[in-house]
Amino acid sequence: QESSATRDSNIPAYRYYMVKITDVRDPYAEIFPTIQFAEFDLLDGNLHELEDLNVYKGTTVENYNPWGDQNIDENWPKAFDNNLATKYCNIEFNGLVYFMMDAKREIEIRGYRIYTADDTQKYPNRNPKSWKVYGSNDYTQNPDDAIWEIIDERRNDYTIGATNFTPYDFIIKQGVGVEHIKQDENTSNSPIYDLSGRRVSGMNRKGIYIVNGKKQVVK
Repeated sequence: QESSATRDSNIPAYRYYMVKITDVRDPYAEIFPTIQFAEFDLLDGNLHELEDLNVYKGTTVENYNPWGDQNIDENWPKAFDNNLATKYCNIEFNGLVYFMMDAKREIEIRGYRIYTADDTQKYPNRNPKSWKVYGSNDYTQNPDDAIWEIIDERRNDYTIGATNFTPYDFIIKQGVGVEHIKQDENTSNSPIYDLSGRRVSGMNRKGIYIVNGKKQVVK
C-alpha cells in the first residue's frame, strides 16, 4: 500500500475544486471495469460538509444497463445529491473520471468525504484507490486547464472499505511524504527533509526544510 497527501493548514482558499479519479481497487474484477461511490463532499475547517456546493461538470455515464434491466440514472450528479440511496456508477471506467465543483465563494477546505454505495460490500473492487484533488479561483470546464492547482493526491490508497453507505474522511496535509516522517528527539542529529519528503544531506540552499517534524526556513 502506498498513499500520500499534500498541504496542511495553510491551504489557499479556492472557489472551484476538481477531483480526478485514476484507478479503482481492481478494474478487472468484473466483466466491465467499474467505478462507483454514493457521495463526494468537501469539508470545511470544522470538517462539516459544504452545504451550498454546486457540481457543474463531470464524466458522463451512458444511461443504459448491459444486462437488459430497466435503465437507471447513475450519472455524475447522483454523487452530489445528498442522497445515499443514489450513486455514481460508471461501468466503462477507462482510467479517468473527473468532477468539477463550485463552492460559490473562496473557501479553505480541510478535507473531503467519500461515501460508499448501496452494494459496496458485494462489489468492493469498484472503490476508488488513486485520485487527485485540485483548486482554482478561475472558472473553467476544462479538466486539463493549467489553472488547476493540485492540493491533495492519493496513490494506491485502500482506505475505502467493503461496507455499504459508509463515509470515509480524507484530511489534506502538506508535503508529499512529509506526514510519514518519524520525528527524532535529538534535534542536532535529526534527519533533514525537503517539502517533497526526500531526505537531504543538509540545508545548503535557500528554501524550506523539515527538521524534527518542524519547518525551518533558509534565506
